[in-house]
Amino acid sequence: MNYNNLRKTLEANRFYYAKMFEAMRPAHEKIHTKQKQIITRFYHKAAQMEARLQAMEAEFGYKYNSKSHKFNPYHDDLGRFTFGPGGGGNADGVTDADRKNPRFQGMTDTQIKKQKFVDAHLAVAEKGAQQLNVPVQNLLGLSALESGWGVGDRFASEGNNFFGLHYPAPFSGSPMYAALSGAPVATFANYEASMNSFIVSDGNIIRGISDPTAFAEALQNSGKFGINRNGTAVSTYVPNMVSTIHGLSSYIARTRNLR
Repeated sequence: MNYNNLRKTLEANRFYYAKMFEAMRPAHEKIHTKQKQIITRFYHKAAQMEARLQAMEAEFGYKYNSKSHKFNPYHDDLGRFTFGPGGGGNADGVTDADRKNPRFQGMTDTQIKKQKFVDAHLAVAEKGAQQLNVPVQNLLGLSALESGWGVGDRFASEGNNFFGLHYPAPFSGSPMYAALSGAPVATFANYEASMNSFIVSDGNIIRGISDPTAFAEALQNSGKFGINRNGTAVSTYVPNMVSTIHGLSSYIARTRNLR
């Protein structure tokens, strides 16, 4: 089997196992041990396919970046399978109606996703940024990165957890649970409640820090953000945060022009 055929086979298998797990996950806590083992096996098979694809990327230079069926084996919540909504949507949460909206004319799906995020949350984020004495793009950037622009995982899309907060947390409702570890994750009524929880619990980490690099470094140095499960620092966290913050300027300007 040549490289391209092997790659396609691995991607198809990875998607199959991830989809099978996602379909069965809601019943995970209600079934007996043998069935749980079967469901968990789908997850680990998907992770194996992901690892092989990444190895092939390193060996052959193939850039594996499946946009519409993203799978991240590094999180034990097993909930980070991103299958887009119906009605012509995709993993970015963009629908056909969004694409036809004159406001988003000429934008890619990724750009639409980011603009929708800023449109929805800028006004609230401005209040939080004022409390913390930081630029609004810093606070928006943090929540965008932690939540995958609001559509990155079920904790954001279903639980309004935009700042990656564990349970218990101020203003949190009933927790959601990571499927394998059972770790509780905070849920909130809306973006504002999630933001206020961050301000109360972790706001002092970045209070008064305007520089994007210093802002990101302070978060990571706290040991609460940008940390791998094994306790090591995520090497891309700071540059990704800085890039996200800088990239928000044009989206913020567009939103403000509507006021």
